[in-house]
Amino acid sequence: MAGLLATYASLKAYDRRDYQACVTGIDSDLDRCTPEHRQALLFYKANALYHLSRHAEAVRAYRKLLAQEDLNPAYRNNALLNYGMIAVLLDDTRLSGECLDQYRQDAGHRAGIAKAWQGLVRVMDHDGSGWQLLAEGLENPQDGAATRQMLGLACLKCRDLSKAAPVLRDIPPEECESEYLLTACFYHGLEEDISLAQRCITRLRELGNSRELELMVEYFQLRLAWKEGRRDTELLEQARALQARIGDQCPEHMQEIPRLCNSVISQLGNPPTILVSQRHGIVGDSEPIFELRRAIDKYASTDLNVLILGESGTGKELVARALHEQSHRADKNFVAVNCYHLGSNLAEAKLFGYLKGAFSGAAADTIGFVQRADGGTLFLDEIGELPLETQANLFRFLDNGIFYPLGSAHEVRSNVRVIAATNQDLRNRDGFRQELYHRLNQVKLRLPRLVERDQDLRTLAQFRVTQLNRENGLYKTIGEAALHALEQHAFPGNVRELFNTLTSAWHKSGHEILPEHLDLEDGIPIHHESSAWTPQLDREQLDFDALTQSYSRRIVKQIHAECGGNVKQTARRLNMSERSVYRWIQKSEENPENRTS
Repeated sequence: MAGLLATYASLKAYDRRDYQACVTGIDSDLDRCTPEHRQALLFYKANALYHLSRHAEAVRAYRKLLAQEDLNPAYRNNALLNYGMIAVLLDDTRLSGECLDQYRQDAGHRAGIAKAWQGLVRVMDHDGSGWQLLAEGLENPQDGAATRQMLGLACLKCRDLSKAAPVLRDIPPEECESEYLLTACFYHGLEEDISLAQRCITRLRELGNSRELELMVEYFQLRLAWKEGRRDTELLEQARALQARIGDQCPEHMQEIPRLCNSVISQLGNPPTILVSQRHGIVGDSEPIFELRRAIDKYASTDLNVLILGESGTGKELVARALHEQSHRADKNFVAVNCYHLGSNLAEAKLFGYLKGAFSGAAADTIGFVQRADGGTLFLDEIGELPLETQANLFRFLDNGIFYPLGSAHEVRSNVRVIAATNQDLRNRDGFRQELYHRLNQVKLRLPRLVERDQDLRTLAQFRVTQLNRENGLYKTIGEAALHALEQHAFPGNVRELFNTLTSAWHKSGHEILPEHLDLEDGIPIHHESSAWTPQLDREQLDFDALTQSYSRRIVKQIHAECGGNVKQTARRLNMSERSVYRWIQKSEENPENRTS
């Protein structure tokens, strides 16, 4: 390498362990290098990427290098070795073993390294004989640096830290060049010898020539302080700074760093308190939610049947449970049934039960959902999907409380309150018995869409993130930019879609949920016919606000139609949020004057 240093600045950077500068400059050096120097530059670029823990890029660089014709044997062996170590870091022992087989084929390979490497692969595959091979590989002083790296990796990967300590009796931390072995000994020192852990940190700081090592040193300092019992604000700020440095792209083998940072922050920090009403299990403080809670309070104590109307994701079963739990039936069963999943052939049998032999496959007497809910509440979700014949039997049961199990001539009584739910308009609908509709509709509760309770969106988002933090034992936040992005989205799937979006984003993110983690999709297209409109201005008394509202609805409706029903494109063209577009569209569809003009 000595002759190349004078020619290439990138290799000078490599020599002083400035691997980032090496990678930055080496591509331009490759453009002007001589053919005989190309292999060397590719080799040192791959090694620099390896030292920077940019493993995916390093793998590609090593593959490119190993594909070179007449590759220098020294470059080939070193490339295979480092490639094999990356495979170990990524828990791919098969690939590491293949690299080892290639390494052994070269006459110039080092026997001590090959033996320790084989031991590492065996240990990773839970074969205890690998430790003996590692010990034998360490006996050759010439191979010490590489074999100690392998021992350190084996200890870290297999969580058997006691294997590393005896080696350091002969090689003090101050003389060790292996960051993996020093790391293993640090963990061992935390449990057995704090002074050893401190010496390992000092040595790692001296070796700190990559972002990974710098992060590990900061992590070790934080962990050691935590182990020693420090619980001050300075330690909290140290954890926050490290969390910010590691960001969202933490290498797989360093996931312990964000875990510790989260633990420190969650215990020492003061996460924002979410002061929001959750009465009846419903989160929110908007006026529509207050009205809904008042309705639950009013009707829960009665035995009136309830029909809950609401779009998908608005919380129909949640409200049904609240009605049950606040009623005098709360100590009895709450039986939830999705009518869509009953099927057309067995709906009646599942609802009312059946006797053995009532139909093919009826192997024993079985009680149905209606009898199971005796004394309690039967919740029939998607009631509009119930077959017509079963609708007739359900109506008769609601009329007198009597039903007949399939195959039986003996009546059975059941004292049940029925709560039904649908996202359809069942009035005068073909395929749904109107007498059943009126029997179910003793009380009607309409659940607000998310766009009708905008004031709750931020609260719901922060509530869900707090909930996920508690469930997973980690502390994450949602940034202002992400909250703003949520406010611009229509969420046709309502609260369920919002919560699913946040759950996915929480698992993708580091310590803070950002807009790129949300993966927001276009709202569901809503197609409608566009029509001309001429306001009636010949009246003596005009309502300016009503005229403005009507005209605005028409504009949004027309642009939305021109955009093919795409909410996002409509919002962009009108310079308004997706949620606003969605609200105007809903207003347009609900306004009788707008539909019939």
